[in-house]
Amino acid sequence: MLEFLGRLFGVAVWTKLPLDLHLPPSFWRRLVGQPPAPSDLAEYDVYAHRVLQAMRRAPSSEGKDADADKGKEEEVSGLPETFEVLLSDGRSVELGERGAHRRVTPENQAEWAQLALAARQVSEDKGGKG
Repeated sequence: MLEFLGRLFGVAVWTKLPLDLHLPPSFWRRLVGQPPAPSDLAEYDVYAHRVLQAMRRAPSSEGKDADADKGKEEEVSGLPETFEVLLSDGRSVELGERGAHRRVTPENQAEWAQLALAARQVSEDKGGKG
């Protein structure tokens, strides 16, 4: 896609015809070599962005008394089961070494969200192919 846009820009410059393109900030960040921002995911997958942001903001249960959190089982049931994420091309990838065997808990859900966000962004940077 970037090669095509490069050619399009080249033709526009060569023919002196301006292009009225409204490209997202993530495109310009990639063009100048900046790393993707967490908000970039919202540009191509709003639902995944909302889920990941909610998980990053959710308080962990570290330091809580075991009896203090009666609804812990319900809370955990809403989490992904393991450190894996489904990409936009339908593939499931492990988040880290042995991610398929590592359980997501309220204590590590923010870590899962950060890793899932990074995996989704890398996948989109490769055009959804990796």
